[in-house]
Amino acid sequence: MSGPTHGPRFMAQTWGFATFKTVARFIITTAAFTLPSPTGGAVVILLIAGELSVQSVVIAAQAYATDIKDKAWLDTLANRTFYELLFDKIRSKDYVDVKQLFSEAQKLAVKDVVQFHDERLDPLKISGWRKFSIGTGTFFSNALGYSLGYGIPWLAASILTGR
Repeated sequence: MSGPTHGPRFMAQTWGFATFKTVARFIITTAAFTLPSPTGGAVVILLIAGELSVQSVVIAAQAYATDIKDKAWLDTLANRTFYELLFDKIRSKDYVDVKQLFSEAQKLAVKDVVQFHDERLDPLKISGWRKFSIGTGTFFSNALGYSLGYGIPWLAASILTGR
C-alpha cells in the first residue's frame, strides 16, 4: 500500500529517525559513562527510565491504533456486507427493510472480525507454552537490545577514559 503513511518517503524518514536515535543514544550514553561514577550512573539510570517510558507509550499507541484500525475495518466490512445484501434483495425483488439489512450486515461483520481475532490474534486463546515462549523471547530480545545499547557505549567510555 503506498499512501501518505506508507510511501518511500515515509520509510526513508522512519529509517533516518531510527538511525539518528541510535547514534544520538550512543553519543549521549557514552558521554554519561565518561562522567564521574555517581553522576554518570544517575544519568544512565535516567536515560534508561526515559527510554522505558517511551517504549511503554509506543506500545500503548500501537494498541490504540489497532483498536482504531479494527473499528474502521468493522465499519467497512459492515457497509460492504450491507450493499451485498441490499443488491441481493433488489435482484430477487424482495421487500427491502434497510434497518433490518444493516443490522444483519453489522452482525455478520462482527462475526467475521471476532472469528479473525479468535483464529489469529487473541492472546487468551493461544496455548500456555506459546504464551511462555512469546514472553520469554520478548524478554530476552529486550535484554539483549538494552545490553548492547548500553554495553557498547560503556565499553567505548571505558576505552576513552582508561577506566
